[in-house]
Amino acid sequence: MEFDQDSDTFTFDEIFVQKNFLAYADVINNVCEDAREEYKIESSLTKIKTTWEGLKLVMEDYKNTKKIVGTDAFFTTLE
Repeated sequence: MEFDQDSDTFTFDEIFVQKNFLAYADVINNVCEDAREEYKIESSLTKIKTTWEGLKLVMEDYKNTKKIVGTDAFFTTLE
């Protein structure tokens, strides 16, 4: 269905009665539930990304190589 939301005739009556929108209530509900779940996932991923971007990986010289130091923040975040 297409709607002209800027039209003078764009009213609840047009949506619910004339277009019989209530016949699609189950479909609309499913779309809303899917969108809500997608939003939760996206929010969680954003939070994870922000958390990990804030952690600094510090390395020190160790013999002929490097070693990671200060790993407490990493392990705390993983837990």
